[in-house]
Amino acid sequence: MKKFADKSIFLLVYEAGLVNNQYEFSKLCGRNPTWFSTVAARGIPMSIAALGTLAANIILSAELELDAKRKPRLFALHAKLLDEIAVRCRAKAVATRSQPCPQPHRILPETF
Repeated sequence: MKKFADKSIFLLVYEAGLVNNQYEFSKLCGRNPTWFSTVAARGIPMSIAALGTLAANIILSAELELDAKRKPRLFALHAKLLDEIAVRCRAKAVATRSQPCPQPHRILPETF
């Protein structure tokens, strides 16, 4: 799976016609208007929560879209965001993992 840079995500949303600037993008991510400018300038990655809110807003836009030609593009963008969320969640899980995953318990016959 490809990992998207946050600026690439902004450009995908911009090119889809959902936002005109970083302020609108920030709001679509559920943040204050200057949020994306700040995190982009500081090189801070977007949180998984912000990506989740963005994905939720995009799927809502896709469902409400009246233009039949634009609808598939919005659904594809939503799918890309879900993939990105999965990549970031996995990376976070791997990075924070301190010990191997416990094996499922085998069910043994009870002995008395």
